[in-house]
Amino acid sequence: MIGRKISVTAALIARAACSLFMPRLCIGCEKQLELTERWICRTCLLQLLMNSAVSLRVLRVGKKDVLARYVLNYTPLVARLITEFKYCDRPGLAGLLSQLVFAKLKALLIGDAILVAVPMHPAKLRERGYNQSELLCRELSMLSGLSFMPNVLIKQAQTCPQARLPRQDRMRNLRGKITCRLDAPISGKRFIVVDDVMTTGATLRECARVLLANGAREVSVCVIASSL
Repeated sequence: MIGRKISVTAALIARAACSLFMPRLCIGCEKQLELTERWICRTCLLQLLMNSAVSLRVLRVGKKDVLARYVLNYTPLVARLITEFKYCDRPGLAGLLSQLVFAKLKALLIGDAILVAVPMHPAKLRERGYNQSELLCRELSMLSGLSFMPNVLIKQAQTCPQARLPRQDRMRNLRGKITCRLDAPISGKRFIVVDDVMTTGATLRECARVLLANGAREVSVCVIASSL
C-alpha cells in the first residue's frame, strides 16, 4: 500500500513537472488540465456523460437484421475526441472511449460473444501505427471479460475513404474488399463487431455480411457514436 502511494505521488510530481514546460490541454475546450485529469477536463467529461445513452439502429444484411448500438451522438466534442484518437497518434484515448461504451452496454457485452475489429489495410495500418477498432476491442475485452479474436476480418485492398463518398457508393466501394481469415473459427459463434463511428453503416454491414456468410450464428454491432 505504501509503495503504491509513493508511485502515485511520484507520477503526479512528474506530471506537474512536465506541465510546467508543456501544459496538458483538454481535447474538448483546450483549458489546462488539472493534475488528476487525463485527456479531458471534468466539465467536458460531464458533457459526455450527459450525452451518453444507448441508441439503436438496424442494419439490413441480406435477409437478416443486424442490431447496431451506439452510446454517443456525434457532437463537436465527440467529433474532436474521435479525430484525435484516429488521426493524431493518441491511442491512449481507447481507454476513455471504451469505458463510456462499457458503462452503457454492459448488458450486451456478456455471454459467449466474441469481439471483432473492423479491419484496416496493412498499408494504412503502417501509416497510422494502430487500428483504432482493435484498440477498442482490447479495452472492451479487459472490461467485460469477453474474448477478442484479432485478425478475423481482413481488408484485402485499399479503398477510397468512406467519408469522401456519397451514400449510394459506399457499399460498392467495399464489396469484395473485406474477407475473413481462412482458418478463423467462425461457424456457429456469436460476434460483436466494434468500431468508432457509424455513418451510413456500410462498413459495418459488409463486416457482418462476411461473418454471416462464413457461418456466424449471430452478429451485432457496437460503436462509440453515430454521425447520422
